[in-house]
Amino acid sequence: MNELSQKSCSTFIDLLASKSPAPGGGGAAALVGALGVALSSMVGNYTIGKKKYINVENDIRQLQTKNSLLQARLLELVDEDAESFELLTQAYTMPKDTLGYQSLIVQATMNACKAPVETIEICVQALAILEEMMKKGNKNLISDVGCGILLCQAAMKSAALNVYVNTNTIRNYPEAKKIESRIKFLIEESLPKAEKDMENIMELMR
Repeated sequence: MNELSQKSCSTFIDLLASKSPAPGGGGAAALVGALGVALSSMVGNYTIGKKKYINVENDIRQLQTKNSLLQARLLELVDEDAESFELLTQAYTMPKDTLGYQSLIVQATMNACKAPVETIEICVQALAILEEMMKKGNKNLISDVGCGILLCQAAMKSAALNVYVNTNTIRNYPEAKKIESRIKFLIEESLPKAEKDMENIMELMR
């Protein structure tokens, strides 16, 4: 498969809109998360070098290094999500009397959960960075911080849906319950904080 993350925006969107099985919701979630991180990086770039923010410049530089890693990983997950979905589709096309059929389905389903789960984990980190950007970054770009937060929230919720659509098919397996518990914890830990940050940003902008 050609790397989806390397395609133009218009080509990616056309593929997403088509009857092609990938990219789908999981890849879109990872891409949206990458956009949120990119906005965080933009705020950092407009902060570094400004006399007004000289006292926090080292902090911002450290955040920028983290942002670069997170953004790159999210783009990789766009492709990994598509690859795992292909493998899942192949598993379902096997004859049901194939030796170990159900075990192979469970394995492929769990594999298909990996990219969206990691998307959620990365967006949790991205939201923490955006919170710091809100406090320390260039105040002229506070709306971009807010947009970054909203995009990361959307990415997390979208990725969670793409986990649930898979775990729902193997609900009786302990592996599925473990993954669902994991993402429930991550979402409940981070999204309320992100909502508070958005409230603070809206107050600053008003």
